[in-house]
Amino acid sequence: MNPLSSDLAPAPPGRVLLVEDDPDGALFLTQVLARRGGLDVTHVPDPATALDMVARQAWDVVVTDYDLPRMTGADLVAALRGADPALSVVLVSARDMVPATSGDHHPDAHLAKPVPAAELLATVQSLIARKRH
Repeated sequence: MNPLSSDLAPAPPGRVLLVEDDPDGALFLTQVLARRGGLDVTHVPDPATALDMVARQAWDVVVTDYDLPRMTGADLVAALRGADPALSVVLVSARDMVPATSGDHHPDAHLAKPVPAAELLATVQSLIARKRH
């Protein structure tokens, strides 16, 4: 058995948790990340479910919309930072200006809607690569 064989194996795809309550938006983001990017994407429409999943499983990146039911994306980012300070988070918003978050509770990236597919994929892949190195 070659001891270097594990070094030659392809890295597993990144795990992305998508938090988006709009079905059309979720479909677009999932298609870009999973089909074009080959990433393992799990979609949930509710931020409370996302927090529960982050507490129970390892994720490379969370991509979240700003306008969510019962919680803003900024509030979700703060809660995610409390659960896992090293977790990468991308905040997607149709708003021109998203209110600033305090302290270390800011996303790693902010993307404005409509998000170009190439920009979304490049941002998420960059955060996954950064986390793995």
